[in-house]
Amino acid sequence: MLKGVFDNSNGQLTAEGASAVSSQGILQVYFSGILFNRDELAHEGENDADTVARLYQEKGDNAFEQLNGPFAIAISDGKQLLLVRDQVGQKFLFFKCDGGLVHFSEELNEYASHAEKDWQALADYLSLGYVPAPRTAWKGVSKLRNGEIVAFRDGVQSARFFWSPSFETQAELSMEEAQDKAKALIIKAIRRCLAYDGQPGFLLSGGIDSNLLLGLTSETAPNSYKAFTVGFADPKYDERYLAGLSAKRADAQHITQQVEPSVFEEFLQMLKSSGEPFADSSLLPDYCAMKLAAAHCKSVFMGDGGDELFGGYRRYRIMALRGRLGEALSRLGGGIASAVAKLLPHASEGRTSLSTFTRLAKAMSLPPVPCYASFQELFSPCDVKTLAPELASQTESYHDRWQEIYDCISGVNGVNLIDMHYYLPDDGCRKEGIAASAAGVLPLAPILDMDVFRFVLQLPVDYKLNLRQGKLLLRQIGKDFLHPEITRQVKRGFGMPVASWLRSELKDYVLNLPAELESFGCFDRKAVETIVAEHLNGRCDHGARIWALLCLAQWK
Repeated sequence: MLKGVFDNSNGQLTAEGASAVSSQGILQVYFSGILFNRDELAHEGENDADTVARLYQEKGDNAFEQLNGPFAIAISDGKQLLLVRDQVGQKFLFFKCDGGLVHFSEELNEYASHAEKDWQALADYLSLGYVPAPRTAWKGVSKLRNGEIVAFRDGVQSARFFWSPSFETQAELSMEEAQDKAKALIIKAIRRCLAYDGQPGFLLSGGIDSNLLLGLTSETAPNSYKAFTVGFADPKYDERYLAGLSAKRADAQHITQQVEPSVFEEFLQMLKSSGEPFADSSLLPDYCAMKLAAAHCKSVFMGDGGDELFGGYRRYRIMALRGRLGEALSRLGGGIASAVAKLLPHASEGRTSLSTFTRLAKAMSLPPVPCYASFQELFSPCDVKTLAPELASQTESYHDRWQEIYDCISGVNGVNLIDMHYYLPDDGCRKEGIAASAAGVLPLAPILDMDVFRFVLQLPVDYKLNLRQGKLLLRQIGKDFLHPEITRQVKRGFGMPVASWLRSELKDYVLNLPAELESFGCFDRKAVETIVAEHLNGRCDHGARIWALLCLAQWK
């Protein structure tokens, strides 16, 4: 784990925990992570930090864009400190300024014990279930954004991006040519990961991404691989059967486990050690799967990035539909549907046709950014005002930040860009980082390889999705590797039976929630009690919201 201190008064940098260190003259470089393209960049005898030091001396900030892999870097030339986070955000780097000293670490818990809560971060968390960079849950403690350089010189802090996603189409390719190129780049990325660890495990869900990686890997580098899947007693959330179909095709040993509610206490301890609230419930099965894998292997292949890069989320197709209908017609139809939805009974459980229709109807009646946000947010800005009125009065809506991004490039690419700035690094990558650290296994994500990333950004939207399906390219690439049952299923995400658990085995936690949240001093107890009562009596499914509040209560 990289951590250190920089003294602004004398330019001295002291650090430890880096995977590679370089001292070239007055230049000090501390590198933590993996340089997957080191064979293309490194000179003979160089370690990763030496390579970074040489490239930085030659190219300045442009050096970092050439690096391919998860990384966090600290650099000093005796006058200034540079902190750098990788383009996608697979690594995390936190920092705080204390007088003339800059403290930094890959672990947020280093600084969380004596800090005050950041109320804007709390408001963002209630809406999104995570704290988006550059904030953390703690005042005075920040985290780098993906693709960012934060510099400290003479007591002055500044920030700039060395890379950000660009959707500019640079080449005219047919669908077939794009498919061949994407497949070749994914295979190249797989080989890069295998060069780092030739015997990884595979975390398999019932979805396309992880199963495609297993299929391509078993064809590219035949071996006796192990695959790991966790499931639940509730069949709506159990993906062991589908994952088993791919494992059998790849002749991989498939190791499975059923997750029980009793793991929740262990989950809370893991979550607390991460340093700030995090409410993506799929963290729990991710952790269980990684823990299962850690007994057999040092690293695991993950399918991360497939939804963001290849248009897998249903919400992208909704935005495409809005674009097809036109804004006025879309909102008119959404308004009519929303009125109809109000006449229907409340859905007591997610993953039902009723809950899907209700959510879609409400979303389509809203402007583009609030519409898109409604598919991710736990508590809308209006909900936050009801739940924590004093907090809402002192903070701003995250919609304003999202709107700034959407205004740069609207439509599907606009919301995709929002995800690449926020959801992918601060939810997806954060989730895998927390789970992997607790389980003691290294996550490898070939789809997030920068060559794959840059190429797919250049492709037209209709190569990735249509109104009926997402991941069009991955489906075509996987037609020889994926069982038809996997490609036919509806996108559902790696979820868990939150709603039912909270009404049964975890009910005591839920009943104690209103009292647990009182210590924050900003929640309306009656509002919390209403949410709890509506969920427990089956009137509404507030599972995701209550889960987020339970996770938050660990920081009371």
